[in-house]
Amino acid sequence: MVFKEDDYLKYAEEFPLIENYIKSILSTHVVVFIGYSYSDVDLKLITKWIETKSKVTPPKYLFSSRYNEAEASYLKNHGIQFLNPKPDEKSSVSDILIEFFDLISENNELLKYRKIINKNGLNFSEKLFLINILYQKIKVLDELNSILPMQIKELFSNSTIEYHIGCYAFYLITDGVLTTDYDDLVRRYYKLIHEIIEENKDSDNEIKLLVRKIFNIFKKANIQFVKFHSFKNDKYLNILDYLGNSDTNNDSLYLTFSTKGEANDLIFSEKYEQLITTSINKISLNKKEGNFIGLAINSFNNEIAQRAKKSNIISDREAIHDNKNQNGKSEVKIFKDYFEFYGLMNKKEYNFINAFLNFNILDGIYLSVNERIKINEERLVSIRNGGLSFDSNETEGILLVKSYLDFIYKNNIARLCCTKIS
Repeated sequence: MVFKEDDYLKYAEEFPLIENYIKSILSTHVVVFIGYSYSDVDLKLITKWIETKSKVTPPKYLFSSRYNEAEASYLKNHGIQFLNPKPDEKSSVSDILIEFFDLISENNELLKYRKIINKNGLNFSEKLFLINILYQKIKVLDELNSILPMQIKELFSNSTIEYHIGCYAFYLITDGVLTTDYDDLVRRYYKLIHEIIEENKDSDNEIKLLVRKIFNIFKKANIQFVKFHSFKNDKYLNILDYLGNSDTNNDSLYLTFSTKGEANDLIFSEKYEQLITTSINKISLNKKEGNFIGLAINSFNNEIAQRAKKSNIISDREAIHDNKNQNGKSEVKIFKDYFEFYGLMNKKEYNFINAFLNFNILDGIYLSVNERIKINEERLVSIRNGGLSFDSNETEGILLVKSYLDFIYKNNIARLCCTKIS
């Protein structure tokens, strides 16, 4: 973004929409000032403008080849850190700046770290850094109590899910198995991850702590094994071997119907107004804490409760009220509006909850289970006719249904069509 003095002096008066756009960028993005110096009046006006428009902003940096302690201190007091490159015989300041732009423009995150991935003899900090990349990709899923395996798979290229008896295995491909998204750098990264996990299995350090956090998230998806090679004699990593006793329990092994979660229990007992009140209170808390997954689920539950209340034939048909603003409109948005308001529609890590609440994932599970039923019927006919039948994925349908029900009930997602089971 090119920003000159006339722009920020006149935008507020002549271009209010552009002013809001720039305010949004400076308030929500990390900003690097290039081509400015401490003595520029422009820079001082911009910093003052930012301070008056936004009290809390992400980090801001000034890229400059000159460094002065007094200047750096002044900028730091105004929320700007110095980026002072150290040129050498091989790289000038211009070369460093060009490489900087190359890095921030890369679409593949791992390209930014290719020097570390291609390096021989990594130190502890570099290994911890690579493990942390893996953790940050799936960290957002930890807000959920139960996860669908495909949610994890969709966050990683060159990977696949295998169906085992009662659980899943997650395959991070490192060898020659062809995939439509083949990427040699990603596979080298997975190979390093495998080595780092193995060599720290019996350690008690920061790497082991991050590995346990990653495997705990996998466990929520009923993923018990991790695999890196396609060789038949290659061992699976059993994530339970890496988790302490406090991290392991049998909750994910069996599906019980003693409770379907607070939301569905209230729907089941037709306490719709109580669910509406509970959901609205949780929505307010979610917004304050920035918990967007909880925000989506609770606004969805509010909608379900509103519809159930209106369609209940025993209802007294009274209108359902929530908090109103001065115009008499509800202050509680529907869950789709929250996605648009917070700009989550294009964020990959939130696409799964949007897809689930829009029933896209349910459609996919329905089709997969129906296909599995057809395959099982064909196998049964073959066996009755005296033939043999073997299918390594015969548990696929059961696992998919269990994952779906776990996801709904453990994450407290309301269903309007709960039926009583005797």
